[in-house]
Amino acid sequence: MQKIAAGEKYPVNVGNGLSITFDDTGFTTIFKTNKLSEKNILGFREGDLRIDISFLNKIIFFTFTNTTCIGYEDIPFTIHLTKCKETRYIKENEGYLMNLILVDDNNIVKGFRAISFTHKASKYIKKYIDEQLLEDFNKEEYIKKVRALQDKYDTKDIKGMSVAYTKFQR
Repeated sequence: MQKIAAGEKYPVNVGNGLSITFDDTGFTTIFKTNKLSEKNILGFREGDLRIDISFLNKIIFFTFTNTTCIGYEDIPFTIHLTKCKETRYIKENEGYLMNLILVDDNNIVKGFRAISFTHKASKYIKKYIDEQLLEDFNKEEYIKKVRALQDKYDTKDIKGMSVAYTKFQR
């Protein structure tokens, strides 16, 4: 397990924007951005957050709403691009975990937030991952499908097609 601390360099160099991974401990989403004020950083760590889950053309989209820092952002996800190729059973009143990490242009960690999806949202995530595992995967086709969906719909449209969400208010 990697040690991640605010003010220290993130152990992996990530590109600008969002990136997402999944392993047996859950999801990790990196938000790499520039021009972060203290207000933005505090908003990321402590501000209201909503994560919507949509399933479009066999692609899971996580849409993040955090108006005090990241605004509206979405990221596509497929289990095929992760090392983990199975999901665990979700017991009643449990949910998948997601670590959210805010990183600046210099790859310095500015904020960290750990959340747990609701049981309902987690059941949808598991269902969609299991559906993805049933299909043959072609990375080039996946990229084309993602681009086509993002050309057709903006982030708010994708959020509007969500079937479940998890909301965190402070």
